[in-house]
Amino acid sequence: MSTSSDKRNCIVIIFDDQYFDFARNCLKSFSNFPDHPMIKVIYQGNDTNISKFIDELDNTERIDINLDMSKLSNLNLGHIGSPMIYVRYVIWSSLFDDYDKVLYIDCDSLIIKPFPELFEHDDFFTLYDNADKPLFNESAYKNEEFITKTQEDNLPHDLLNRMMINSGVLLVPKRYRTAENFRLLNELSQRYSKFIEHSDQSIITIWCYLNDIKISCDYRYNFMIDRITRPSFSNIKLEDAKLLHFSYWKPNKNIGELFQRGPMFRQLKALIEQNSDFFK
Repeated sequence: MSTSSDKRNCIVIIFDDQYFDFARNCLKSFSNFPDHPMIKVIYQGNDTNISKFIDELDNTERIDINLDMSKLSNLNLGHIGSPMIYVRYVIWSSLFDDYDKVLYIDCDSLIIKPFPELFEHDDFFTLYDNADKPLFNESAYKNEEFITKTQEDNLPHDLLNRMMINSGVLLVPKRYRTAENFRLLNELSQRYSKFIEHSDQSIITIWCYLNDIKISCDYRYNFMIDRITRPSFSNIKLEDAKLLHFSYWKPNKNIGELFQRGPMFRQLKALIEQNSDFFK
């Protein structure tokens, strides 16, 4: 079994049975990054065939952790509707203390090109989401409880809406993975659960603001497909993508309608076909 020359860092992929098809293609696409750091897989399920698939992958290790998912079910689950979205908080826990930097990648992603340089970042790394909807839901701004809490926490609504991150790619250096930050994420999730629009993504954005994190615009490392559907991102080139993130546009859901829109979208289809078996 092959191992990586990078022993200091690791990559984390988290999924359950519902997202296995995405995770399977994501994990297989790491063949495009042969010398990747160790991949730590958190699989929340009981399918022995899935566990066997993970265990047979090179430079990949399955982590068994006992999570009481019922404790997460009372949080705002947003449009995803699954408590799995909050499991990524374990990146901030002591689970990965042996590593300098931990890179979390959403399982609905494909690795297109190697990106060892991403691990050279000394600070927390994540990208803007540029979602159409704001960080907080519309009713929150008329709610006295919400107004009081954001004033107590000194949270500027307009700034937070402009800086919302996409939680599909998160590079977390060791100095941020503390008991205090882990506790803060969980407390913010409880405190603002009924007011947020984007579940964990809203909460991590608040955490970034409180930690004075600078958000990146380098979309090579989280090339969300919806970007090429927006005129405001006309300068973005698909061939620059190192990590392709399906995000809203899913192969098993709605992505087919994109392929009729022109040459770039046909190029997108070819790229997905080259790096996955979604359309076979």
